[in-house]
Amino acid sequence: MDNRATTERTPAPNSGLAKGGVSCFVRTFVLKIPPFANPQNVSGNFFSLQSQRNNQNHMKKIKKYMLLLLILLSLAFLNDCFNFREIVNKRISTQIDNQPLTREQLNEDLTILLTNLRDIMPKEYYIWPEHAVDSISKAILKNKTLSKSKFLFDINSLLVSFNIAHLEVSFPKKKYNSNLLYDGSEWSLKLRLSNNFLIVDEANVKPTNLTGARLMEINDMPVDSLMSLFLKQCSGLRAWRERSVIDHFGLYLLLNEIHPPYKIDFVDTMQKQQTTTLTYKNGNESASAIKENSSDKGFEFNWFNDSIAYVNLYSYEYQDIAVYSRELDSVFKQLENRCKYLIIDLRYNSGGNSVYGDTLLNHLTDKKYRVPEKKWWMSESYKKNIRQMFPWYMRSIALKKMGVKDYLNSPSNIYYKFDENESYTYPKHQSHQFRNKVYFVIGSGTFSSAIYTGIVVQDNKIAKLIGQPSGDVANAIGENCYLKLPNSGIVVSIPSACFVRPNHDLDMNAPLIPDMLIELDTLNKYDRVNICKWLIYNL
Repeated sequence: MDNRATTERTPAPNSGLAKGGVSCFVRTFVLKIPPFANPQNVSGNFFSLQSQRNNQNHMKKIKKYMLLLLILLSLAFLNDCFNFREIVNKRISTQIDNQPLTREQLNEDLTILLTNLRDIMPKEYYIWPEHAVDSISKAILKNKTLSKSKFLFDINSLLVSFNIAHLEVSFPKKKYNSNLLYDGSEWSLKLRLSNNFLIVDEANVKPTNLTGARLMEINDMPVDSLMSLFLKQCSGLRAWRERSVIDHFGLYLLLNEIHPPYKIDFVDTMQKQQTTTLTYKNGNESASAIKENSSDKGFEFNWFNDSIAYVNLYSYEYQDIAVYSRELDSVFKQLENRCKYLIIDLRYNSGGNSVYGDTLLNHLTDKKYRVPEKKWWMSESYKKNIRQMFPWYMRSIALKKMGVKDYLNSPSNIYYKFDENESYTYPKHQSHQFRNKVYFVIGSGTFSSAIYTGIVVQDNKIAKLIGQPSGDVANAIGENCYLKLPNSGIVVSIPSACFVRPNHDLDMNAPLIPDMLIELDTLNKYDRVNICKWLIYNL
């Protein structure tokens, strides 16, 4: 039976509704009622119609609430997008507590770690240290229970046995671990090595006479013994390990359960032996945390004189690429028709995204150049872990931003086959290009993608390299993903690719060597002014 024919009958004259009113109303109503409602039941029934009106009002309210919820979720999503760096940092930071691990939990975490190491790393470009891995694993599993901090120490030792600088533990940070009093970032002395002595370059705490001092003992332990111990607890070339220890000295103290306050015995610049104590109040924000929370453009620009300019390119991480490009373009605009010599300092650049280096090179050459060949082992474990670095709602955008999204649908457990054209980079045209002499300064703090930039510059003869050898090998293993162990909460950074330099030098142990060497102790003392002076004297 046709329900519409029934419901559209002409009403009685005394129904109280205008002629055609029921027909028009019901026709409109039938189109809007939910599918579970039966129009036959509402025909001619005033109370049913009133009930349906109430339902409609109720549905309108629900829709309003759902719209409000959608708006709130959208605002939360946008807020997370703007805090992209913070979200990722938290997800890739180890988060541990004081709960001990059972032998079963230790075994599970250890098995997951070793399986992922074998799956993810490019097999032809490293040697699996069987003896060290077996020995450390057996020692761990002898324990019925083990604290998470001790397990962290053992996992670090296991990873160090591979001696791959990019393979490392992500150490816990106080901001993501409420139970931690210290995370090592509170250490307030900026250090350098000079003739095997540990010198305080800068002291951000009293007493000020620590600046320039030679450290002798910390908590009654000789500094040279501590340095020897710490150097065994990190990976890579010795130059990089020394830099790692110096830059993260407080972390290595805590890793070895040497806690504040620190009693410091030192020899001051007047050769007098003195003692002081460094104390830290819980909750004080460290200098490194303040820097981490600040936004910057990744470089500093200064004029030395009318013809020499200096750029300290200290970071390839986190700053917005669009802002970076604009700021860099404004620098090269200033250099036009004025600067004869440009110095670009990579000594403090530990890497990040190589696209920042490519953006710089756009201003230095308009010819295509060869880039390191990427031997990328595309495993299922890599794909899984790289996706889990990000929350589901920002995963697609984040992977695209990282430049890996398009590769994750490729076949697994083989080396990714790149197109022939991907061996070259074609510079993007820039309004302000520099065609005079360029010198890149490198040293032990030049690492990862910063080395990549140096390799491109040297192998394509774009500019000259000066300074000291790089911190890591030239044919480095990188393209990391992060694995979080389920029981301990320990996060491990695992490389998946090897980058072979364009000149096809296959030495896997050699760093990037500059074209012009500057004596190490001299280079360590050189700030931007002295580097520029050195250039003038050696042109």
